[in-house]
Amino acid sequence: MKRVLLSVLTLAWMVLIFSMSSAKGEESGGMSEKAVRLIGKTLYADFEEWEPERQDAFIEKLEFPLRKAAHFTEYMVLGLFMALTLKEWGVRKHLFWIALGLCALYAGSDELHQLFVSGRSGQILDVLIDTAGAAAGSVLLRRKNQRTAE
Repeated sequence: MKRVLLSVLTLAWMVLIFSMSSAKGEESGGMSEKAVRLIGKTLYADFEEWEPERQDAFIEKLEFPLRKAAHFTEYMVLGLFMALTLKEWGVRKHLFWIALGLCALYAGSDELHQLFVSGRSGQILDVLIDTAGAAAGSVLLRRKNQRTAE
């Protein structure tokens, strides 16, 4: 039962990533802008009173790093789920590398998919960031296993 649950969870996370990648460029940019505006309102009580140019400059400054942090985070979760799923299915040898390779392949396919979405583009940098996130997620499981074994 645990195998099936983890497999479904991993696949569901992959579907979530795919659905976010399917958002048109304008929609995706709008989500990023809303997220940065929320950060601005959280950090600065007077953010709403700022001049529009100052708000726009703040948004422009944070939007790129926020988008890349989102890439890293969503693939960190995928890396953890993938490693957990593979472990539950009995993969022991080279677990980290197999999980990382599968996540990297998915990241590449996701960026390829974005080439066909209006207003989006596939970016090698995003594949690298995604893969780094997946590595971080897989390492979390590896570290937990090492501590448990001690």
